[in-house]
Order: sequence, then C-alpha cells, then structure tokens
Amino acid sequence: MAWRMGMQLFAPDAGVPAALILATGAGFFWSGRQALPDMLLTLWTTGASWAFWGWLVAKHRLGAPIAGVYMALATLTKGPVGFLLPSLAALVYFTIRGNWRRHQPRDVMLCGGVFLGVTLAWYLPAIWQGGVAYVQATLLHHSLERYINAWEHKAPWYFHLWAFPAEFLPWTLFLPPALICGLRYYRQGAREGW
Repeated sequence: MAWRMGMQLFAPDAGVPAALILATGAGFFWSGRQALPDMLLTLWTTGASWAFWGWLVAKHRLGAPIAGVYMALATLTKGPVGFLLPSLAALVYFTIRGNWRRHQPRDVMLCGGVFLGVTLAWYLPAIWQGGVAYVQATLLHHSLERYINAWEHKAPWYFHLWAFPAEFLPWTLFLPPALICGLRYYRQGAREGW
C-alpha cells in the first residue's frame, strides 16, 4: 500500500523508497513481529485515508464506499478509533479546503451505509450470541473505556517526542533535511494534496 500511495501522491519513482522506508523502520518492524492488532488497524486506517484521498482529491467516486469498508474493518479491529481517525482527517480536509458543497451527499451516505453494513454484519450476530456480557466486555470495555481510561502505555503527552524518532530510526536522521526540502517545494506551490 505504501508503494502505491507513494506513486500516486508524489511520483512514479517515489513508491519503492516509501515502501522500503516503512518496512525498514525499527518501530514498524518491531510491531510487526509482535503481531499486535495495531498493525492491522494501521493498514485499515491508512487504506481509509487513501480511499478518502481518492474520493476527495482525485475525484474517484468509488473512494467513498471503499473508505467505508476500510473504516469498518478498522473499527472491527480496534474499536471507534478505526473510523474516528480517517473521518477526522477527511473533516479537517473539508474544513481547510472549504469545499463542502462540491461533494455529493449520496457519496457521504454511501460511505456511512457501507461502514454500518459491514460493522453491523459482525456486531449484530455477536451481540445476539454473546448477549449482555459480550456488549459489556467487548463493546463497552475494550472499545470505549480503553480510550477514556487507558490501562497500557500510560505516559505523558511528550513521551512521543522521543519515542517516535527512536522508532523510525534510521530514517529519522533524514527527517530534518526532508522537511526543509518539502517546505521549499510547498512554497513553490507545485502540487495540491492533503
């Protein structure tokens, strides 16, 4: 997915380096070996964000229902964060660009309908079979309470200021020059995107 996104968002020759950088980052490699659901969540939310980009920027109407599928799979993987992250990113894009009316309401409804259809296709039978105990344990405790009262990774907000660079070694060494180059490129107004 990183390869295709690099090709479509930047240049045909940007896909391979994007995939290699992601695959060789220390944190990505370590998390992949631990078989955490966070890796699957990352896949689905990235897919949803990419589908939103295809719909909002590249004008592919099929991006809306595809985003709905990806958000549903992300929600089934790790709860409400699966639809909140990509939805908030799209909402910020809409707000910054100021083009609310340019997109068809039926596409938004199709995205939401696909999301609900896939999500409810799993949750309704699970609730039917598991009953109140399932709702309390899975839907309330694991899906909502864990984001309100996290029981793991309790750390102050600035924890990520050193954790993120450490997890993306050796590529964080190239981040300052890349940001400077990107800022110059942005000031030239050479492209439109997120």
